[in-house]
Amino acid sequence: MKYATPVKIIAALRLSHASWRDFLRGFLNAIQYYPHWSMKIADPSDIGDAIGETPPDGIVIGDIGELAATALLKTKIPTVVVGSQSTDISRRRSNIAFLHNDDEDIGREGAKIALTLGNRNGWGFVQNLETTHWSNLRAKGFAEVMQSAGKTASVFRTLPASPNDIGNRLLRWLQALPKPAAVMSACDATAMRVLELCRSAGIDVPSQIAVIGVDNDRLLCEMARPSLSSIAPDHFHEGELAADVLAGLIGRKTSRPKNILCTSKKFISRESTRHAKPATVLMRRALAFIEENAASKITASDVARNLGVSRQLVELRFREFGEKTLAGTIRETRLKEVRRQLRTTRQTIRAIAANCGWANVNHLENAFRRRFGTSMREWRKQ
Repeated sequence: MKYATPVKIIAALRLSHASWRDFLRGFLNAIQYYPHWSMKIADPSDIGDAIGETPPDGIVIGDIGELAATALLKTKIPTVVVGSQSTDISRRRSNIAFLHNDDEDIGREGAKIALTLGNRNGWGFVQNLETTHWSNLRAKGFAEVMQSAGKTASVFRTLPASPNDIGNRLLRWLQALPKPAAVMSACDATAMRVLELCRSAGIDVPSQIAVIGVDNDRLLCEMARPSLSSIAPDHFHEGELAADVLAGLIGRKTSRPKNILCTSKKFISRESTRHAKPATVLMRRALAFIEENAASKITASDVARNLGVSRQLVELRFREFGEKTLAGTIRETRLKEVRRQLRTTRQTIRAIAANCGWANVNHLENAFRRRFGTSMREWRKQ
């Protein structure tokens, strides 16, 4: 029996960020189709040492800095660089692909959302507190939409300074915005800083300042008070795509640079952009928890426990708002996730069933046909 030659891959990613963890999950999901690959995790700043020890057959790297860019510029190792670039790596001409979200469009999406948040007198964008190229692009897209709508957007730009100085400047900037205002932050971590400063200064969110983040880091967004609305790029799909692109580069020693743009995203509305009665807030939190955790085999009791209320109260709210039953909503969410995975992944139906909390594939087959009027195999072929 002939075995494929082992392929060594380095994934250089900052896993302290939820977006990169989602990316890695997608990457790992895709490389199951490349069983001869072995993978090592490294920090992007350490890539020079990593490739010097034992050169890999392929690299995927995100949050690349100048030192890492210089190191990779001198190699011919097939490389997928993730994220908008302003480094020297953009000058490399072979065995490389650039994969990134449409950051300008993320900024444009944030501006469009901000313009729907009722009568606002001020609009602002807060750049990432560590200035980055993608942050600049998001600010640019935000300002373009505001300008086309006849609005003036104020952009908070970071300057070389201590964290305290940046915090003081940002607070003064927030206080100076005409109220009520809508503010988009370059990422969720920066949006959390905005919420903290608003709270310390007695600025009410969302009545005085509505706040939008990016990345939908669920831990940060749900922990925030008020909970943080966020634009969610599809980092999981981006990771899957990176694996497929890297596989295409490996072995093609004269390939020209490729640029691949990921455009899929959605807006997760939470308390930081909407006034709501307590019952409405409870419903939104319940639906958000279900959407994010239904595939983990959660029960109605798990939803109530997460909200810190009784199951009877949650069931009552669902009836009042005309939703399906709590259990029915969980089931519907699982079915929609099955449908999404059938369309966007190459996993087997049995694997998708397990991913989405279905222990019995036949039960899933019957439920899917009743809900969508077709079999899962027929849906996948469409």
